[in-house]
Amino acid sequence: MIVSKLSRRALGGLLSLMPLFAVPATLSTAQAAPGGCAQYDISFARGTHDSPGLGSVGDAFVSSVKAKAPGKTFSVYAVNYPASFDFGKAGEGAGDLSAHLQDVANRCPDTQFILGGYSQGAAVIDSVISLGIPVGGFYSSPLPGDVANRIAAVALFGDFVHRFFNGPQPIFITPELGGKVTDICADGDPICWNLDGDFDTQKADFDQNHVSYVSRGLTSQAADFVVGQIS
Repeated sequence: MIVSKLSRRALGGLLSLMPLFAVPATLSTAQAAPGGCAQYDISFARGTHDSPGLGSVGDAFVSSVKAKAPGKTFSVYAVNYPASFDFGKAGEGAGDLSAHLQDVANRCPDTQFILGGYSQGAAVIDSVISLGIPVGGFYSSPLPGDVANRIAAVALFGDFVHRFFNGPQPIFITPELGGKVTDICADGDPICWNLDGDFDTQKADFDQNHVSYVSRGLTSQAADFVVGQIS
């Protein structure tokens, strides 16, 4: 798969398309293991215009991780942020996620973290795990090193940020984190694939491919990666 680096012109053109499409979503409720501290805490940031909760991609991803790791215990957290077309508020999600991870780390010294995000939600995750990612502005509660070191795996879906700002090799907050990240772009998804082409083609690609992560089995593929990291 060949992924080209996004241009600022093309990114702006694509973002102008996004209000035309609403990504289907389902609600999820956080689930805590008995005793309040699970082996793994899964945090997921939903995509633009998903309803509050994990969103459809997050629901499928979390369910798949839990099904593929029956001997593990998990708590689940839906990142709290607007997920609106006001992309400047993505930083609110980064702040919320960072605060959640630090809270769990303080209460549950043995819990490790699994992070996931879809579309704008992937940008939220990027803001927490990477250096120099100005999505939604900067937030004021970066992860301390001891908390960052407890991130076991990260799954990103339909993410334009790494390719747009840093190219294929982002700068992570800890050197070893790169090997714990799977960054999945569906073939033909113009958010993370290739924005060259005319308006009608981009619109059709978005409608067909940006919402295909569950139907193509890519959430299950990401879960395989995560379970491999925590096994």
